[in-house]
Amino acid sequence: KLVRDRDMLAGAVNFLLTNEVARHEMMAAGIATVDEMRGALARTLKSLEPYIQPLVVKSRLKGANGR
Repeated sequence: KLVRDRDMLAGAVNFLLTNEVARHEMMAAGIATVDEMRGALARTLKSLEPYIQPLVVKSRLKGANGR
């Protein structure tokens, strides 16, 4: 949910401060999202490795040949 202005933000903060159940549900959802994304960079780099490695080798070969 996007906050469009300060009044909307104030209302959302007030709601969360006064509604313990909603606050804890939102906290749990945030923690679950972060846990799901944990390791995403490592997985992405591993997936890209077959494409990146040939470029690294090619670059090093060009550097060794002075071109």
